[in-house]
Amino acid sequence: MFSFDEGQLTKGLRSCLENADRLVQESDLLYGAGHLERSLALAVLALEELGKLICINGLAFSLTRSSRGEESFHHVRKTHQAKLSALYSFPLVIFQFARLDERVFADETRNKSIHKIIQGFHGHMERLEPWIGGMDNLEGLNRWKQQALYVDFDDEQGFTGPSGCDPELVTAVQGLARHMVDGLRKVLLGNLDRYAEAIRAIRRTVTPEEFSKIERWIAEELKQIRG
Repeated sequence: MFSFDEGQLTKGLRSCLENADRLVQESDLLYGAGHLERSLALAVLALEELGKLICINGLAFSLTRSSRGEESFHHVRKTHQAKLSALYSFPLVIFQFARLDERVFADETRNKSIHKIIQGFHGHMERLEPWIGGMDNLEGLNRWKQQALYVDFDDEQGFTGPSGCDPELVTAVQGLARHMVDGLRKVLLGNLDRYAEAIRAIRRTVTPEEFSKIERWIAEELKQIRG
């Protein structure tokens, strides 16, 4: 019934998180060596991997190989802008993973740490506004990544190469990626077994109609986050 079993889901989550972590580290190394354009590109790629992680989580509600959820995932994993758009649901994903450990919300200190992750996410998003034109335009980071990597042609300037990258933009993108990686490491890695068990329980008990209701609820929550 499920083409992505719990083992594949948890493997995908872990792999994306580990790869995003490495990409941020390598971005830091390039920044320190003065290669700002390549540093920016790797930081954006790290964000795309985190967007893919969020989409893999959505496969928990993918009922069949032909379901819309799985079709959407295969589209998203090949589309840069779509992976960046998925980042808006980061707060929901953090709360979802955090709730797998009952101690988190029973302990005030742990509870505050989760809210701090969410608040920090919004703070880093705000720092990107001067370059992407608003918090609702994370997809604009794909354009910066392209400019940082490739030679292009402009009607006025002719051929242009990667140059003149704003160091503050690079540090802003790195900051967002690092914050998200650290937040997910805190709530995800220790909860993967709980996550797999929760998915198994959901898949045993939730009907297709109830899955549809869950999907609609998630869509509404995302609209509120972006609005």
